[in-house]
Amino acid sequence: MTRDSRGLLERILALVTGAGPAPVRMKKLLICLVEELDLGDACFQLLGESQGRFVETMAARGPELLIPCSIPLEQTPASLVFSANQPLSLDRQFHLTVTTGETILGLLSLQLVHHQQLAEDALALLPMVARLLAQQVEIYQHFLEQQDRAADLRQLQLLTEENDRKYRELSLLHRVSLAMHSTLRLNQLIHLVLSAATVTEQGCFERAMLFTVNQRTGMLQGMLGVNREAASLVLPPAAGAQAWEQPALSAEVLATQRDTDFSRAVMKQRLPTAGDQNPLAQALERGRVVFVRSNAEKNPTTQVLEQALQLNTYACAPLMGRERPLGVLVVDSPELGRGMSADCLRFLQLFASQAGHAMENSMLMHQLETAHKDLRDTQERLIQGEKLAVLGEMAASIAHELKTPLVSIGGFANRLKRALPEGSSEQEYAAIVSRETLRLEEMLGNILGFSKRQLLCFSSCDLRDILEEALALEANALALSGILVVRDYQIQSLQLQGDAQKLRQILLNILANARQAMQGGGTLRVELRSITLRGEPAVEVALEDTGGGIPPQLRQQVFTPFFTTKEQGTGLGLAISQRIAAQHNGELLLEDGDLGARVLLRLPV
Repeated sequence: MTRDSRGLLERILALVTGAGPAPVRMKKLLICLVEELDLGDACFQLLGESQGRFVETMAARGPELLIPCSIPLEQTPASLVFSANQPLSLDRQFHLTVTTGETILGLLSLQLVHHQQLAEDALALLPMVARLLAQQVEIYQHFLEQQDRAADLRQLQLLTEENDRKYRELSLLHRVSLAMHSTLRLNQLIHLVLSAATVTEQGCFERAMLFTVNQRTGMLQGMLGVNREAASLVLPPAAGAQAWEQPALSAEVLATQRDTDFSRAVMKQRLPTAGDQNPLAQALERGRVVFVRSNAEKNPTTQVLEQALQLNTYACAPLMGRERPLGVLVVDSPELGRGMSADCLRFLQLFASQAGHAMENSMLMHQLETAHKDLRDTQERLIQGEKLAVLGEMAASIAHELKTPLVSIGGFANRLKRALPEGSSEQEYAAIVSRETLRLEEMLGNILGFSKRQLLCFSSCDLRDILEEALALEANALALSGILVVRDYQIQSLQLQGDAQKLRQILLNILANARQAMQGGGTLRVELRSITLRGEPAVEVALEDTGGGIPPQLRQQVFTPFFTTKEQGTGLGLAISQRIAAQHNGELLLEDGDLGARVLLRLPV
């Protein structure tokens, strides 16, 4: 080996053992060959794993280290070199394989200048150069394998972290589901939902607020606000998993949560669900979580809400039922002073969906219980009605049988009263018999009138005239009782279709009851005004006395047949009046007045 070839070898060895990545050393090796052997260029092509094509290439005079490529062997002289298994010189290029053991790694090609021939020393040196190049290729491939392995490990780590996060979410949602299924009472469920939102392991939310939708007014009403301190009352951290299975939902705990300053501030809030760009309305409209940053532009409604509740950065999640929105769950973390990650917002969406279904189930259960109670009440009324029907038939039969002898008794009592001496005790006894006989006849007449089917004769009549006739008939009795009648007619004349005689009977019954309630005197206020009944034009007569009213425990029974609080009376007056009002497609109601009872007669026009 000459001095020049030894110098070239030493320089190449210094390059391949120097610092830097393997591709850099490979590049320097090719440049060294070009400079020392006075070549046009030197190129290395790296075979792929399939051994059927080159996948990367590097040139001494190229700008890049390794350039990706896809060149089939058939399109290069490589196939001839590989099959000959020895260096070949073709078209002013000298080719030799780069191998390790029996594995071919690639092809080294040297571009000769004009009719240049490589010296013997250079030819003897090239196989060693190819082996050094092969070493660098192996280092490079090992580096790629390590990178691939590191990427695989990183991907595996990410997948593991993602699976752990999903497991924690599912586990947490399962515990929340157990807690929500521990009660079907909507009030308890609302406290439980907000408490669960603030004490979860996600750690994203410190406060939770609930706003429910009022379908009638189109407004969002603040219902409850819970922070972590209040949430720990329902789900005590010291109780562990048992707290989720048996949350503390006593009346005292719920009252404590409601009475906090934060909760009272939430309850005062009202926001429109439509026609306003507040974030709660947007969450309902879009049906997904709306995240609000502190520096976002706000409209006046939102500014008032944020100032009242000290909201900075927060999220609004809609609580959706199957067919309609139920409300909005608002959460934030003011003490941490940070935003919410995508994981927190995704969990909030899942949590709100679960809470919405639980609330709807609770509402459906409440409706079912209400319907069951109404059905039971209706059944009891039907049974009572059947009893009253039987009693009415029996009373009608008895009344009919008693009325004939009573007429005879009354007639003979009147004869005795006229025949006996004036002022005698016998005449007084006969007068008592006559008077009580008249009272019994009146009572039997009322019973017969209630038990028989009433036939109404409808004609055009003026309700104001009927009211004045009834007041005129009762005027003397009212004056003797010291009762002042105050009229307040907002309409002067009103024609309607009805039975004037029966309507007068209703008014006389009401006036008699009011007079009897004000034995020591008082004021009877009579009002007449136009109203709407079941969406149609109607008229209302209101009679309010100052007789002290009716005790609450008796108010539901005043229209029950045969119920009375008087020493004398059949208890049929209001029952008959209510039936007559119903036959006119109207209604007769009883309310509390300022100093007594207020009876309302409402009739469609």
